[in-house]
Amino acid sequence: MRYILVIDETSFYHPELTNKLLSLNEPECVGCLLVTGAPSRNSLLYKTSKKILYFGFYESIKFTLRFLKLIFKPHLRSVAYQLRKNKIDFMKVKSDINTTSIINWVEKKHCDFIFASTTLIIKKELLDLPRCGCINRHSSLLPGYAGLWPIFHACLNGEKETGVTLYLMSEKIDQGKILAQKKYSLDAGKSLDQLYQENFSYVPEMFKAAVDALINKKYLVNMDNVSSYYGFPEAAQIKEFRRLGGKFI
Repeated sequence: MRYILVIDETSFYHPELTNKLLSLNEPECVGCLLVTGAPSRNSLLYKTSKKILYFGFYESIKFTLRFLKLIFKPHLRSVAYQLRKNKIDFMKVKSDINTTSIINWVEKKHCDFIFASTTLIIKKELLDLPRCGCINRHSSLLPGYAGLWPIFHACLNGEKETGVTLYLMSEKIDQGKILAQKKYSLDAGKSLDQLYQENFSYVPEMFKAAVDALINKKYLVNMDNVSSYYGFPEAAQIKEFRRLGGKFI
């Protein structure tokens, strides 16, 4: 099986995820669409770092120190570094992943599937190119908590559990057939950043199971979670998260 990785270039979570995926012997990654122009307005860490009232002085210092450490560790801060290290051919994408040039590039790779972890919306023409379809990663137990920053909203709502879903992408956001899920407890003592690190850490071990389900068309049905969708957190929600003792970093 041959796949193309579609992933945002960010210092948080993605470099390590890329390294672990590329260390797997199977399936074979034959290329990557590296998203370098994902809108920063979609990033909770970016938004809250601009508002010390929400982020907090202490957490702002921690955020800055963590970022400074990454400057001297390219293997941790850069997806591109991981791709070059593993000799993976990649094409940089700014804000539109559905252009003719990208479609042509993907066609030439003759991939069996796409694996995506990106904020960009992939449209039908690109979704239909791979022989088996496109797999996406989402940080919740779908169909619950579809949309943006699901772990933040799960914490705000007092959930005791969350999870990761790998699913077959469709034109509707976060609504495809479920290929693999991992449920785990939400540790109230952990920061949002730590919870997302934990969430991403489960993806490599789920990857092969999701690919097997994709090939054999064995889909899961989550009867436990009611379908729900959340947008980017509002200022009042961020304040309430902090009032409840929530931490970002």
